[in-house]
Amino acid sequence: LHTWSLAVEEQFYLLFGVLILILRRWATVTTPLLLLCAAASLGLGWLVMDSSPKTAFYLIPTRAWQMSLGIMAFLVAQKSAPWSGRRWPTGGRYFGVALLFYSILAFDESDHFPGPQTLIACGATFAMLVLIAKTEIGSLTLLTSGPARYLGKLSYSLYLWHWPLIVFTILMLQRELFWYEAAAALLIALLLAQLGYQYLESPVRRRTLLTSPRHLLGTMGACSALIFVLGAGIVATNGALFRYEEPVRTLLLAAQEQTPYRCPKIFRVLNARSEICVLRDTGEGEQSSILIMGDSHADMLDEKIALWASEYGISSYLTVRNCDLAEFGIRPHCRLSILQKVLEDADALGINTIVAISSMEATGVNLGALSESVATIIGAGKTLHVSQMLPHGPYFDPSARAAILMRNPTADFGRYTLQEYEALTQEVNVALETSSEHYGRNLQILDPAEYLCPNKHCDFYTGGYPNYTDESHLTGVGVLRLRPMFDKLFKDIARGSQQDD
Repeated sequence: LHTWSLAVEEQFYLLFGVLILILRRWATVTTPLLLLCAAASLGLGWLVMDSSPKTAFYLIPTRAWQMSLGIMAFLVAQKSAPWSGRRWPTGGRYFGVALLFYSILAFDESDHFPGPQTLIACGATFAMLVLIAKTEIGSLTLLTSGPARYLGKLSYSLYLWHWPLIVFTILMLQRELFWYEAAAALLIALLLAQLGYQYLESPVRRRTLLTSPRHLLGTMGACSALIFVLGAGIVATNGALFRYEEPVRTLLLAAQEQTPYRCPKIFRVLNARSEICVLRDTGEGEQSSILIMGDSHADMLDEKIALWASEYGISSYLTVRNCDLAEFGIRPHCRLSILQKVLEDADALGINTIVAISSMEATGVNLGALSESVATIIGAGKTLHVSQMLPHGPYFDPSARAAILMRNPTADFGRYTLQEYEALTQEVNVALETSSEHYGRNLQILDPAEYLCPNKHCDFYTGGYPNYTDESHLTGVGVLRLRPMFDKLFKDIARGSQQDD
């Protein structure tokens, strides 16, 4: 996961190199243009950070401003007058260190990118780079001492090594690391970083192995072709699943199924303030439309729901954010104002029916937020159909089952009974049923367990293929078992639309 930053950096270097080639005859406009691009990149990130946090965090258009800031630090240091003899830059460096620690300690994972934390951290780094470059080192200090400079030299190699060491150790132990285990992992990462720097990075930078452009391009082409062939083989064989015997192979294949991605990135960028995107528009008029709302469980079903709904002449839309009904007003990403904007956009599109599908985990569900969201939606004149939670738990996880079977091929997994499901989801289901009694036909409850748990127990397989990709998300086979539930819903919507006509 952490190598995404390599992709962003290489894309920036290529684009910046092209920019330099284009502007080499007009050097005076390079800095203003760089500032303009940085401002546009930061502004784009600010624009989409609410509607698409992953877009803002991972992609080059919303990250370019940070690397532009590094170039600006170099230009400021290069072009400004010497600061010899001034004492305040030393204090400024330590103030920058304090700001960096503040950006680590004063914020948490709920803060947006780019946000105040990002601006503080990047602004402090910019200032420190300039201050260090423009002042004499003199006596050793915290930032210019041998150990600090050594860590700086190895910093990227250390970044690349530390993450897999920590992650794979956690996966192996199946728990978080104790402090001494984390320290050991970092020490090993430091050793590997030193070896990589000494025997890989430095020789590559200092030696000329390919002496002509033709050799360079030929080698690059051959390596790229090899990587492409190997990658294509891995993708085509689903990670070389042929290495495993049945039923482990099928279990791991099911675990690789991914839920469709929510509203397309291009739509999010071009419609940054929209809270709804279209899945399928049948052109049958405003009365025959539904809006799907929810988290990754809505993503899991949305494409099939849209396909099935289109057979009844019903258009389908999807909320941009993955918020469930119990999260509005609780999560920063799912403020109540967001729900109001969803309802306004639904009004503009003539959508009167909302289908809510989400995990709403049995432990920790905020029933007050759930009740308020339901009241807000129905108060806006919408008909709400809420799916109860799917049967879920370790029993349904094909990866976990595959791991057990590889150790013990005769393992018995027992059965997951409908009674277990009902006990796990009782509190939330009772709350939904109480609300349904209060709101009447304006609030309908969908029961997926009726189709996933026949004969008083919940099926793991359908036709020899797992129904789940993990503990709670359905495979394509599992999704198909819910078609009768949605057929009933679409028949009711189509019948109501005909009566309105």
